[in-house]
Amino acid sequence: EEEILSRFGFDFNFQGPVQSLERFLRILNYNETGDLRDGLLDLQFQLNEATFLKFMPSQIAACSLILSINIYELDAEKSQPTGFFKNCMSHNGLLRLNTDIWNNQSMHELSGYSICDLTDCLHELSVFISTNLQPNRLECFDIAAIKSLQKYDS
Repeated sequence: EEEILSRFGFDFNFQGPVQSLERFLRILNYNETGDLRDGLLDLQFQLNEATFLKFMPSQIAACSLILSINIYELDAEKSQPTGFFKNCMSHNGLLRLNTDIWNNQSMHELSGYSICDLTDCLHELSVFISTNLQPNRLECFDIAAIKSLQKYDS
């Protein structure tokens, strides 16, 4: 059976979102943060909406990670300011997501994605989370500002 399927071009080494997520966690040095990892895996399994079929699993993993790190750092800021959200205040009083963690040449080269490659997925994932998941962990963030993200300067 395996030989027949291989002849038809089936790939048994499918790179799913969990493998991408674990790789991105290592690259961004958040792999030791157990709560963040567990929350991300829970989120990944809730994303069974048809809306997300147009995105690669690795894009969904990258966007989930960006959102989760922002939520994680926002919670950490409440007990001890770290400056993670320095210069992230939006004109409407909400925080812009800190996408600097991804929006740089190093992450672009290591992941193959610039922030521009992730903007649509990041926006749709943010809307999905803020609309469907309770509590809304993104209520402090300016989701509309995601659409105006620009690629880093080389």
